[in-house]
Amino acid sequence: MMEQISSKKVQATISCDNDRALEVCEHYSYVNAKTKHSDIVQSIIYVKKKLESILSYEKVMGHADTKKKKKYEDLTRLEQLNFQCDIIAKHSRKTFRPAAPDEMHYDGEHLSAWIGQDKIYSEVASQVKKYFIDNLADLELCRKYSWRQADFNRIAWDCIEKSSTMLTCSTNHYISKHVTGFLPIGRNMVRRSHWREDYCPRCKSGTETSSHLLQCNHADCLETFKKSTNTLDLWLIRQKTPDKLREEIIHFLGKWKTKQSCEPNSNLTSPMQAQMKFGWIHFVEGRPVKDFEIYMDNYYKTQAMRKTGKSWLASLIHKIWTVLHRPQWDNRNAHVHNHNEESEASRNTENLQNELQDLYTSELKENLLVRDQHLMEQSMERLLEEPDAYVKAWIEEMKVAVWERDQIFSADQKMESALMRGWMVKRKRNDSEDDASESKRNKNCPVSEE
Repeated sequence: MMEQISSKKVQATISCDNDRALEVCEHYSYVNAKTKHSDIVQSIIYVKKKLESILSYEKVMGHADTKKKKKYEDLTRLEQLNFQCDIIAKHSRKTFRPAAPDEMHYDGEHLSAWIGQDKIYSEVASQVKKYFIDNLADLELCRKYSWRQADFNRIAWDCIEKSSTMLTCSTNHYISKHVTGFLPIGRNMVRRSHWREDYCPRCKSGTETSSHLLQCNHADCLETFKKSTNTLDLWLIRQKTPDKLREEIIHFLGKWKTKQSCEPNSNLTSPMQAQMKFGWIHFVEGRPVKDFEIYMDNYYKTQAMRKTGKSWLASLIHKIWTVLHRPQWDNRNAHVHNHNEESEASRNTENLQNELQDLYTSELKENLLVRDQHLMEQSMERLLEEPDAYVKAWIEEMKVAVWERDQIFSADQKMESALMRGWMVKRKRNDSEDDASESKRNKNCPVSEE
């Protein structure tokens, strides 16, 4: 219809039952492709640009026949048009998007799915995730760590899932790579033929693996780990964690960092004993046991606090990833990339110094033009101590001075050659004239006879 009035200058009204679509058509010249019904709105905007008509915009109530409980004849013209558009849209949907085969669709039945021998009617997405993803993850982790199903159930997976919602996208991406073993560490970089050697770029010893990334004994790594444990300690204090449990967590993290044995003993709190028996490495990797949740829940209840053990443990897992793990990864990457930048900078400095020495030793101050002789006033040793930017500027100025000197010297040489050639020609001419005059005098002069 809009295309039919494109050649006419009339007054037309665009109406819609969607406020946002009407606003976009009126005020915008482009619509995001992710917007609902963006193809229709963009088509209206495109055709609107070609119209010479005066357009007005008006919102119309959708499904006015049922909401107002009126007959079709009693509706306004715009409401009637909206009703007709709904009928056309439903007809088009049936025509271009036919229903699924009869064996897959039943009238009056909601979304359902077959999982094994069971048919699921409610929470289909969560049930499918639990069957196909969670069960496979259970089997893979049990195979990887030689767990039994009872061992798998001891881990606080609910708290891990809750803590994952607190993470940023970049940290979540790092965790997924760390857990699955796809971090670009030395061993993987050699395997993918990106590096020639797999040693740690910080301590230069041993193969860089995921565990070595956290237990590296480099000075920067130890300093970063110390700052991380101090931050974690302050967080535990703010969360009203029992002092004994807090001290045990910080103490065993330090022992694990220095690769000392972490064995359980009767003096530890109950959750720490359970974690030590299960494996302290799983705590460091963000897989604590449920005993922490139960212990903190009982402690908060005795202190008449509204906190829960589940929220405390979920926040602790979040801190393990963001305070312990991520700083080590960032420190390692900064060391790798800064080392490369420093190596490149040192190579550039060496090249500049070599070029300066070549220029300084190949030229004499007296050979330069008077206006450029100031470049040679400083000694070469003093110039080599200057920053790279100063040395680079000196080299460029020196090259310009040498080029100008050569140009002037070349012009002087050409002028001298031309003058020499002119002098030689003139002298040759004068010599020939002298010879001719002398021979002429000899002819005119009589020879004396004896």
